[in-house]
Amino acid sequence: MNFFLEAASVENPLAVNSSMEFLGKLLGAVMYFVIPILGLVLILSGLMFIFARGNKIKIRRAIYNLTYVALAIALILGSYMIITVVSNTIGAIIRTK
Repeated sequence: MNFFLEAASVENPLAVNSSMEFLGKLLGAVMYFVIPILGLVLILSGLMFIFARGNKIKIRRAIYNLTYVALAIALILGSYMIITVVSNTIGAIIRTK
């Protein structure tokens, strides 16, 4: 018997059919872990404002922290929105053909 000539099949372990679907699932998994962490950092930033008590240096640090947390949240949610819109648009174009 020649085992090298037999056809072999490999099943897709990721259960995705396109790269856009993979990116969507990957970003969904990242959001699952990152959004709660960013929420905690957002709360920490609010506490930094409370504990600053008028100290300009501590207030500046709290504003800096809040700015970057807001940018991170906007970046993650914006990238998820872009991937979802592009994936749905491509899927709609492919289904109509």
